[in-house]
Amino acid sequence: MKKNSYKAKYVHIIFRNEVKFGTRVVKFINDMKEHFDSSEHLFVTPHMVAYEAVKEYDNVILDEEDTNLINKYAPMCRWVICHGHFKASDMFKIKNKYLDKVIYRFWGGNFGFGYKKGQIIQNFIKLVLNADLRRRFNKFAAIGIAKNTDIITLSSKLKNDRFYRMPYTGTESESILEKVRDKGYVSDGIVNVAVYHRGTIEGNHIEILKKLERFGDRIRIYVPLSYGDKDYIEKVKAYIKENSAENVIIVDKFMEYEDYVTLMNKMDIAIFDCETSTALGNVAVYLFLKKKMILNRNGVIKKAFDEENIPHGFVDELDLISFEEFTKMPEYPEDVHYDMMPLGKKRSIEAWKKILTDFN
Repeated sequence: MKKNSYKAKYVHIIFRNEVKFGTRVVKFINDMKEHFDSSEHLFVTPHMVAYEAVKEYDNVILDEEDTNLINKYAPMCRWVICHGHFKASDMFKIKNKYLDKVIYRFWGGNFGFGYKKGQIIQNFIKLVLNADLRRRFNKFAAIGIAKNTDIITLSSKLKNDRFYRMPYTGTESESILEKVRDKGYVSDGIVNVAVYHRGTIEGNHIEILKKLERFGDRIRIYVPLSYGDKDYIEKVKAYIKENSAENVIIVDKFMEYEDYVTLMNKMDIAIFDCETSTALGNVAVYLFLKKKMILNRNGVIKKAFDEENIPHGFVDELDLISFEEFTKMPEYPEDVHYDMMPLGKKRSIEAWKKILTDFN
């Protein structure tokens, strides 16, 4: 591809090697013709998997060239919108003159490099890198977020407060949610409990399972482990097998969205022991379906719930509260799920119009 052979007002770079999030934006901008001018947008991905999912659109290109894509495409457009993580080394390679053209979608979790006790030299290097990382973030034109959890995470670390909701909701998601909710499910009298949404260490699965043992067969526990850290997943599976609990069900097969939401609708309670901002799509779905949420007392999701006055329980009380308290369902306000994350076409259109109008 020749330099400057493509020009657009907005160049979107899809950094994630998957089709659940970034590719939804491609379809959304291109399919909502009555709301967006797709000719203003160019979508670039270095990943064949992502490209194959959206190659039907003529404003999508595959660029596997081993170079910093922001530096490459910034001269060809007015704004570069980054979707998903990319390597830290690439972040530090962005030329200073392009930083104020970048709209960066933050992807939850911790910010910067974490320090470790006793690693004096490594921690000093991380200190220098984190300072430069903050400088770069402060120069970005804006930061895309999912919800208040990201603002809570970043506001104490950055001066840049130009935050914009940047949803990755598919246009069909809300209709699927409404269909599943309206269909309902027939309870057999046993309380269904979901433990986190993936197999990674912050889910604290084994400790949660130990806390729940006291409720015996009055509950049925579902443990989604279809993706995450393979070694950690095997560790959790081994614990469940060794304890041979008949009321614990491992969910390790990939499920299509409607099937997964149908499973979520069977749950009465969902437990998220993570401290960082993660799985907000899952949290929003559980709230849409009016399920009880039990959270980490020190977590950023809990802080966001408090800001929106959304009722919830605490993980550290699981081995203290009675079964009646554990299973008592909260009274949620109408449309409580919108307080955590935009879902559906209407809210997504509003959010993206806000971004594109302000950076027109």
